[in-house]
Amino acid sequence: MVPATECSQMDAAAESSKNHPLKQREEYGRLLCQSDTEARAMHWNVRAAARRTKWAFLWASFVLVICGVALVCLLQPHKSQDLVEHELQSIVTKSEDTCIIEQNIDYETSKALFAMQGIKSQELCRQKCREDSRCGAWTWGKTRDYWGLTNMCFLKALGMHQKPTKHRNNKVVSGLPCRPPSDEASVSRRSEMPPPSQAMTKIFDIADVVKEEVAEKEGDLFCFALMLPGSYEQDLLAMQFNKGVSLFACNEYAVYSNRVIEVAPGVNTSVVNSDLKCGKGGEFGTALNLDIFIAVWTKVVSEDRFLVHDWTAKVDPDAVFFPDRLLKVLEVHPETQEGVYLNNCKFGMHGPVEVFFQERRS
Repeated sequence: MVPATECSQMDAAAESSKNHPLKQREEYGRLLCQSDTEARAMHWNVRAAARRTKWAFLWASFVLVICGVALVCLLQPHKSQDLVEHELQSIVTKSEDTCIIEQNIDYETSKALFAMQGIKSQELCRQKCREDSRCGAWTWGKTRDYWGLTNMCFLKALGMHQKPTKHRNNKVVSGLPCRPPSDEASVSRRSEMPPPSQAMTKIFDIADVVKEEVAEKEGDLFCFALMLPGSYEQDLLAMQFNKGVSLFACNEYAVYSNRVIEVAPGVNTSVVNSDLKCGKGGEFGTALNLDIFIAVWTKVVSEDRFLVHDWTAKVDPDAVFFPDRLLKVLEVHPETQEGVYLNNCKFGMHGPVEVFFQERRS
C-alpha cells in the first residue's frame, strides 16, 4: 500500500508534466493538424457542391433548348417530301464551286448548242456561256495551231441538277458558266427556252454527225462552186448531187466553169470569162488565182441570185461542207446592212469555204 504522501507527490508530478513546454507544443501541433484536416474537408465539399450546381445548370439549359426546338417544329407547318428534297438539292448545288476551270478536261453533256471561233481565252469562253441562258457548260480549245479546235469555244446545254461527264483531253479546258446568284432565276427558266441545236454532237465529232434538214427559218444559203472541166472535180460534184450533199444541200446552188457542161441531170454550168489557168507561187506555192475568182464573182453578182438569200457560200468541189452545220454556226454572228464575211483562219481567209452575208432583196 502506497503511503498517502507518496500518492500526492505522484499527482503533483503528473500535473506538472502537463504544463511542460514540450507537452504543450505537441498538443498545439495536434490541434493544428486537426484544424487543417477539417479545413481541407470543407474546401472539397464546397467544390463538389459547385460542380453539382454547374452540371445541373448545363442539363437544365440543354433540356430548355431541346424543348424550344421541339416547340418550333410543332408550331411550323409540315413540309412536303418534294420540298425538302428540293431544299437539300439547292444546298448541295450552292455548295459546289461553279467557277472552277478544269485543265485537260472535256465536258460531255446531253445536248450541244454551238461552237464559236476566234475566242481568245478561256475566260471569254466562260463569259459567252454565262451570257446564254441555255448554256450549262463550256469547253475551250487551248491547243495551238490545231484547225477546228484552237480558240474554239463550244457551248453545251446542261439540265437542272445535272452534271457533265468528264473526259481527259490535253487539248482543251472546260468549266461551268460561273453565274452570280442574281442570275439563278434566269438559269432556272432554261427549260422554257427552245431546244438546243442538234447540228453538233456531244463531243463535236464529225464522225457522229447526223445530217439535218436546212432550217429556213434561221436563214438560208446560196452556194456555188467553180469547176475545172474534165478534172476529178466534175466527178466529185456529180456524186455530191446524187447524194444531195455539200452545196447541193443548200437552198439554191450554182456551178461555174469556163464552158457549159452538164454536171448532173438538170445541172449545167454557168460560163465565166476566164480560161481558169494560173500559175503557182507565194510562200506556200499556192495557186495564184485572184484574177480567176474576180471573174467568178463578177458572174455571181451579175446573176443576182445571191440577193434573194441571206448567206452566200463559195465552196470548193473537194471541200467537206455541211450546210446545216454552217447555218447553226451563223446564228451567233450578227447580220448588218453593210454585210458580213467570216474569216475562216487566223492567218487570213482561206479558199475552200468562204461565207458572206448580204441583206436579202425580194
